[in-house]
Amino acid sequence: MALNERWRFLTAEFPSDPAFNYALENSIAEHVGARKVLPTLRLWQPGRCLAVGRFDVRLPRFETAVQQLKAQKIRVIQRISGGKAVWQERGYLNFSVIAPRTSLGIPESYRQYSEGLIRGFRALGVESRFEHVEGAFCDGPYDLATGGQKLVGTAQVQKKSFVIVHGTILVDCDIHEMVHYVSEFYRHAGGESSLRAETMISLVEAAGRKLTQSEIIDAIHEGYQSSLGVLVEEENTSSELELAKAHRQERDL
Repeated sequence: MALNERWRFLTAEFPSDPAFNYALENSIAEHVGARKVLPTLRLWQPGRCLAVGRFDVRLPRFETAVQQLKAQKIRVIQRISGGKAVWQERGYLNFSVIAPRTSLGIPESYRQYSEGLIRGFRALGVESRFEHVEGAFCDGPYDLATGGQKLVGTAQVQKKSFVIVHGTILVDCDIHEMVHYVSEFYRHAGGESSLRAETMISLVEAAGRKLTQSEIIDAIHEGYQSSLGVLVEEENTSSELELAKAHRQERDL
C-alpha cells in the first residue's frame, strides 16, 4: 500500500564534490521537514571519498586518520547519520528516502523505506532481505543481504521534523579497495575493524550479468513507486541548493 500519494524523485548528484553531495541531503531533509517540498527519494553517486559516521569523530586518533587519508588525496566526509565508515567511489550508488517525521519507529522506518530496494532488486533477478552480516562494512541488523553476503549498507536519522533512511548499494565496485581504506582509517583512528571481502557482494555479481546504471535506477524507481506512491521527477529547488552550500563546510573534514 502506498504511504503517500506523491513523492519527489531526484537523481541530482555532484560526484566531483562529495561534501556538497552530502550537504544536499541535509538541505533536502530540512525542506521536507518544513513541508516546503514533497517527501523525496534520491538516487545518487557520491564521488570518491570516505564517509564517516557522526560517532567516528570521537575515536582517540580521529584527526590523525583523517590526515593520513587526505595525504593520499582522499576526501573524508562526515555524514549526518551514525554507523561506521563507508567507502564511496564509482561503482557505488547511494539511496536516500527523506520523509516528514511520523510515529514510525526505527525498525518500522527501515522496513517501510527500504522495501522499494528489495522490490527493485527482485526485478533485476536478485532476492535480498534484512540481515546482519558480520565482517561487512558498517554492519547492522537492517542491512540488505543476498545469499548471506551484504549488498547494501543502511543507516537512519530521525529528527524532530524529518526522517532519513539512506545507504550505499554495492553496484559494480572493487570490494578489496573498500576493505583496504576502511580498515586503514580505523587502524589510524584507534577503532576496531574486522572487514572481510568475502562477506560482501556487488549487485552485478549477485545478478550474474552486466547491469547498466539506467537499468538499475529504473528498477529501483519502479520498486519504490509500488511501495511508496507516485514518484514525480523533479529538480532541486534553488533554496535547497543554497542551503546545501551553507552546510557544505560541516560535511568536509
